[in-house]
Amino acid sequence: MDTRLILHAQSEATAWLIRPHYSTDIRVATHIQDFSKFLSDIDEHRFDLVLIDADEITEGQTRTVVERVTDHGLLVSVGDHAMLKLLIQRFVDSHFYCWLGGSARCAALSRKGLQHRASRRGGRRRRN
Repeated sequence: MDTRLILHAQSEATAWLIRPHYSTDIRVATHIQDFSKFLSDIDEHRFDLVLIDADEITEGQTRTVVERVTDHGLLVSVGDHAMLKLLIQRFVDSHFYCWLGGSARCAALSRKGLQHRASRRGGRRRRN
């Protein structure tokens, strides 16, 4: 059986809030560890949906999280509007984005297909 949901908690106190809701579901795995260690543990994994708090992670961690989303997956980020704008600016060439909820505190990113990605194209070769 594959895990359907992976939850990350920085501390036992945060996990204590999560556990009552998911403790009996065998499809849920809860990881309690430093976020940097968590990211290194999931280095080989890809996810269809990732939810993050943009205010709580560094720029490098954000890049790592974005890379872990599958080609058909979705990254949803909640946080300060300025932080979300920076996130979108970093990935605007490779991802579609939209604001969710109308409050500008939640944004979604999805990887662009190859036909939509910005690329440099040379001129056409002239045929003889």
